[in-house]
Amino acid sequence: MKSRTKLFGRLRFHPSMIQRTRTHAGTQFREEAGDVLATLVGYLNRDIKKINRLSSAVSAQKYIDDKHLGKRFSVQEQDLDDNLATPNNMVVYDKKKNAIHSVDGYTTAV
Repeated sequence: MKSRTKLFGRLRFHPSMIQRTRTHAGTQFREEAGDVLATLVGYLNRDIKKINRLSSAVSAQKYIDDKHLGKRFSVQEQDLDDNLATPNNMVVYDKKKNAIHSVDGYTTAV
């Protein structure tokens, strides 16, 4: 069975710009943002959700400490797209699976 998902290439802009410019941008930017989000969902082949408390370093660390998940998750700021114009990404790592759990608060829905 062939997959209907498109191949995942480089994004034209940082995914966090979707939320930041949602109210201030024109219709063309909103359409492009929707295309990028659709590409991400198609590539992951899963639904995604946003956890607002995981979008900054301080709130993510506080969230992990409040839920007593310090042994399993760690928080780091990294520049994933190697672009100086975009802010660093907030990455939450799962230590047990040795994998990324969330990027800028976006994670896969279970």
